[in-house]
Amino acid sequence: MIQNILIENIYAELVCPINEKIRRLLPGQGRYPRSQWIGCDGRKISKRRVRTKIVHLTETPHYKFLSGDRKLYEEYMNKSGWSNYGTQHSPENFTKLSRFFGIYLAKPYENNHIICKMRDGKYVIVDGLHRMSIIKFRNPNQKYIKIKV
Repeated sequence: MIQNILIENIYAELVCPINEKIRRLLPGQGRYPRSQWIGCDGRKISKRRVRTKIVHLTETPHYKFLSGDRKLYEEYMNKSGWSNYGTQHSPENFTKLSRFFGIYLAKPYENNHIICKMRDGKYVIVDGLHRMSIIKFRNPNQKYIKIKV
């Protein structure tokens, strides 16, 4: 269902750093592995080992990256020492996306809504965190946005 909601009511679900008491990491190895990533030791990260937290959009590494704080995003997206992950998200690719991102829902992307789920009474982004961060950063006075729930 498409809804027009307040941008201030949008949140994101972030992966928490791995518990190194349970799984030791190598120096420089990414601290935020997602489920199904495979470590250099050949072991897969199981869903039960991945903890997440809900944060406001403006508290995400994605939004902070656009605000000039690149370090947190680079650490959050560090894939060193892991395999079996997507390659679309990197600081370089995010920089390109932010430069060339056009108008949200303009042709030919009129059906590419940011997708959210309701969790604990909050709109939590399922798909579109990078786009939503760009929209919020570029248009700080924009109040509403159409999303798919």
